[in-house]
Amino acid sequence: MTNPYFFVSHKHADRDIALVLANFVRDVGHANVDIHLSSAREFEGPRVGRDLNESLRDGLAKTQVLFLVFTDETQDWSYCMWECGVATDPNDATRTNVVVIQCGNQAPVVYGTLLRIDATSLESIETLVVQLCTSPEFIPHHGQPLTGYGVREPRLKELAQTLYDSLQEPIARHRRELAEQVTSPFVRIELPGERVKAIREAGPTEREDLAARCLLDDARIDTSLRADGLFNIAIGPTTTIARLAGIDDGRSPAATLPPWLQSVVRQVVAAIRQELMPVAWAPYEADGGRLHLPHVATYSIPGDDATCHFNVLFMRVRSPAILAGDRMLTMENVSSLRLSDAGAGDRLLTDVLAGDKSRIPIIDGEGKPRMIAHRSMIMEFIAAKSFTGADTAALTLADLLADDEMAAMFSSTFGTVGPEATLEEARQAMAQVPGCQDVFVTANGTRDAEVLGWLTNTMFVQA
Repeated sequence: MTNPYFFVSHKHADRDIALVLANFVRDVGHANVDIHLSSAREFEGPRVGRDLNESLRDGLAKTQVLFLVFTDETQDWSYCMWECGVATDPNDATRTNVVVIQCGNQAPVVYGTLLRIDATSLESIETLVVQLCTSPEFIPHHGQPLTGYGVREPRLKELAQTLYDSLQEPIARHRRELAEQVTSPFVRIELPGERVKAIREAGPTEREDLAARCLLDDARIDTSLRADGLFNIAIGPTTTIARLAGIDDGRSPAATLPPWLQSVVRQVVAAIRQELMPVAWAPYEADGGRLHLPHVATYSIPGDDATCHFNVLFMRVRSPAILAGDRMLTMENVSSLRLSDAGAGDRLLTDVLAGDKSRIPIIDGEGKPRMIAHRSMIMEFIAAKSFTGADTAALTLADLLADDEMAAMFSSTFGTVGPEATLEEARQAMAQVPGCQDVFVTANGTRDAEVLGWLTNTMFVQA
């Protein structure tokens, strides 16, 4: 049997974190693994004399498990996203298990519902170690786990503690060394701590309007970079958000603000409440029709009524006029499950996992979208049931759908658009659903219509 092939996708600045992960996998596998780590000579990677992209494609073509080391959302992740896109191409017959190693406060939006490991949480690291060492499904096409350990093996906790301890120092060092370098126009909003406290304590029906008033009345632009030219005003330490947006009345409710500022308000509220949310498609249109998407990338809330800061990047974006109906995978070319089929509920989860796809659309008897079944979620469900003593080999699709939490998760991780919607509108539909990776193209753009096709997250990455 050939060695399983692991690929560690990372930015060069995060080499130390990636190296810890690669060394751990190699040690646990007793060196009976092949690992692609481009920044370390002792592992596989691009070689002198070969085209870089060609070399990477060759490595990704045989990759069974890809670890994405994700540290800071303000950095440029385009190359790592390209690697993930190649690895998870739904048209590729070879399936790759992608695991996000989240080293900061946020995960990549596009891959929000993949198996995500919080590298700063021992409990999350334990989940990774258990699946890596005991699950035969973790390494596709390999047929066996990395070790011979059972899920109750005491050694697993020791291994998890070792990996957790080894990761903390390079993660902490990365955070200390991260310079505030931006490639887009940038403003830092300063907001009094008592206003932040009021927003946090406000009820859900009042929260956004209160945040809008506080930003317009009380916030100041503490620092900016290249934002003067974007807004065509001189920005200084006394510049207000109202002046930035050209608003005279600071008492405007959130719903009447320009869409880009509504998005900033919602992102600030999410930051104050320490909630993760995708960035909505609400770009600011500058002179010449240039679009810049506002993103509250980082924030600092010290507490005790101290002044708080929110760092907002205005990222240059474009809106391609590609139609969803032209880009989608038609259902004739998609491997899906129909709940009306005889015996669909009795289908074993092990049979569902036997395919090569990372996720499977599930369609009801009328051809309407029901849910997206993610392989990583099914694996988590099986792993959780194993701890209860259940016979995991006998678990069926009906058992999965009977689990309220899993069923709700599966049915709320896709958006819908019509065939005449643009790809950007489809991207917006995906962004409006937390953790969404898929969009169904239906006859009338709603969930209550026949499915015509399927758009996956990788199609947006490649667009």
